[in-house]
Amino acid sequence: MQETAERRRKIMKIMRRRRSETIQDLAFELGVSERTIRRNIEILSYKEPVYTQQGWYGGVYVQLNVYG
Repeated sequence: MQETAERRRKIMKIMRRRRSETIQDLAFELGVSERTIRRNIEILSYKEPVYTQQGWYGGVYVQLNVYG
């Protein structure tokens, strides 16, 4: 379970720095499957401003805080 929590912290660290990334690149960088990244993003999205978008500009995104 600690591995999962640590991976989610790493995902958020990456996302805060980059603002967007692909599922494929996150999976490769963290050494897990794309399905694992999708599950992690789904869980993170309940508490963090992270979401996915499909299509040409698809990927994982962090919503910027417009209030500063």
